[in-house]
Amino acid sequence: MDACVRRATPADALAIASVAAEVWPEEVLDGAMIGRLIAETDRVTLVAELDGAVVGFVDGFVTRSASGSLRWEVDLLAVMW
Repeated sequence: MDACVRRATPADALAIASVAAEVWPEEVLDGAMIGRLIAETDRVTLVAELDGAVVGFVDGFVTRSASGSLRWEVDLLAVMW
């Protein structure tokens, strides 16, 4: 089994939506919207691949703490089991 974690591209949007649907069946995530979010420069989305298939993702963005310092915040994290 080959596993890797890499930065997502808009081409990964449908695979990310598929993982999200598996993990959170009550949530409907739009692949086009995911693709637009991935393209934003103030976000980072990573995908986990197993044997070339996307099996998970993490999405985060920069925010400010109460004291005003910059920090990364994880927005979504999902892995299919």
